[in-house]
Amino acid sequence: MSHLPFATGGLDVSVMTLGIWRFLLFLLLLFGNEWQDEEFDCNMLMKLMVVHSKLVKVMRWES
Repeated sequence: MSHLPFATGGLDVSVMTLGIWRFLLFLLLLFGNEWQDEEFDCNMLMKLMVVHSKLVKVMRWES
């Protein structure tokens, strides 16, 4: 039996990956206020959201 939670199946992999992306978005929002360039902050957030949505579509398509 494996002690790695993401080694048990595809669903766990997608859930873990979504959790990682949500954590990254949380960090971006948390530290975004300290960044001087607000335009960069918004662009990074939009890019992360686009990548996240594409990732979700790919995982749903594969499962």
